[in-house]
Parts: sequence; structure tokens; C-alpha cells
Amino acid sequence: MLEPIPERTSQNNIAYGTVHAAQKLDIYLPAAKPPYPVVVMIHGGGWVMGDKQEYKTSNKTEALLTRGYAVVAANYRLSGVAKFPAQIQDVKTAVRYLRANASTYKLDPNKVGAWGTSAGGHLTALLATSGGVGSLEDLTTGNANQSSKIQAAIDWFGPTDFLLMDTQVIAQGCSTPNASHNLDSSPESQLMGFAIQTKPLFTQTANPITYASADDCPIYIQHGANDCTVPHKQGQILYNALLPLKNANMVKYDLLTATGHGTGKFEKVETVNLMIDFLDKYLK
Repeated sequence: MLEPIPERTSQNNIAYGTVHAAQKLDIYLPAAKPPYPVVVMIHGGGWVMGDKQEYKTSNKTEALLTRGYAVVAANYRLSGVAKFPAQIQDVKTAVRYLRANASTYKLDPNKVGAWGTSAGGHLTALLATSGGVGSLEDLTTGNANQSSKIQAAIDWFGPTDFLLMDTQVIAQGCSTPNASHNLDSSPESQLMGFAIQTKPLFTQTANPITYASADDCPIYIQHGANDCTVPHKQGQILYNALLPLKNANMVKYDLLTATGHGTGKFEKVETVNLMIDFLDKYLK
């Protein structure tokens, strides 16, 4: 007798850590045969705002569930609560939690990906490139015997080198007020706890490009050509760093015309499905 396909289910506000109330995640399970490949969704908001709740009704969530993925939306400590590297430590803690509890939620612990936008894109790219970097992982937050490495990543318009952002904004032809990333009031400076150019060596520890290596997981980077919040060269330079190290099929970069910071073509069905096609190669 064939085992029946489960109905879609969800569980909300699951604590994956004990350090702060922000360390919670939501799990959405598909109507498909388990174990499920997993995609961790990481929200944007300049590391100062945003919430996992946005994925409750997201077309990305719906598309992933339809294609048989478990979707996990994770919150992390924002910069008003804790400075870097708390945010990436939280994301890695969430991945370790999922692996430790894979049997409970019928997840495939060997097929875990991540998809983030803006600040979440930064954390996704950092998760993809910094596997095994001890300074970005706090094993005391739980499940220290589990790996936080992922098998595939989607980076939507995330910063990859904070120190170059203002230079790239100007070179892109954006208005002068957009070149404000070096100010002590910028989201990047608030994340680090100081004006980023005053401590460049420490700032580099937050840059995904710092950790680019041959053992990084496959990654698809998309950026809007009209993005003056995170200049599109941020995606290009990470792609350029990874391409010589990886098979060309494992590193993708698209510059979306007539598209700004999270606007335009990003939420179109064909764009979302293209991302899931990429994930299918490595998580199915």
C-alpha cells in the first residue's frame, strides 16, 4: 500500500536558540513525500528591521512548497540588539537546529539551501562562503555537533563588500545622497557598531567576498541594474571572485534591467521559478 502524501502543515515561532527571543523560526511543510529538501528564507531590512512573517504569504514560499520544498523562515538578532557577528551566528545556529531536528520535521539534513534578500542576501552569501569559519559561529548556542554548511544559495541584491559600496554607488551614476554607506549612521555601520571605514580590517570580516573559496556551495546572485541602495557591482564582484574557483554552472549572476532594490522583475513568476530550477540541481 502506498503511503499517502501528507497535507501541507506549518509550525510557528519555534525557538532554535536560547540567547534571545529573536532566535525563532517558522516551518512550512509541503504536500509531498518526505524527507523534504529545505530552503531557509532570510529576511532583509538593513539588519535593523524586518521579520520572518513576510514569508507567510510570499509567492516565493508558495512556489517552493508547490515544488516540494520545506520552507523555513528564520529571524535573527537585529543590529539594535546585537552587533556583528551575532546575525550570521544566529543563521548558522538555525541551520544546525534544523539538522539536529530533521527527523522531527521530516527534513533531509543533506539538502539545505538558503535564499535571502538585501541584508538577508548578505547573510545568505556569508552563510554560503564562510562554512567552517569559527569566528562566525557560536557553537554554545546549541547543536554543536551539527554542521551549518549549506548546499545551495540564492543571493538577491545583498552587499558583499561594505567598503566598496559608496565608490560603486557613485560609479553607477546614483545620486550623491545614496553614497552614505560610510557614514556612522548607515545600516552597515550600525551593524558593525562603528563607521565602517574607521576599522576596515574588522569590517572585512563581515564581507562574504572575504571567504570566497573553492569549497563554497553553488550560488545564484541576482541584482537590479537600477539599484542605488546596494549597487549592482556588489553582486558582480562576488561572482567574479567565485567563478575562477567553481564550475561555471555552480555560480550564476544576473543583472536585471529596469529593476531596482527589490522592485521590478524580482517577484515575477518566471524569476522565482528560475531560482528554484537552480536549487533543484543541488537539493533534489
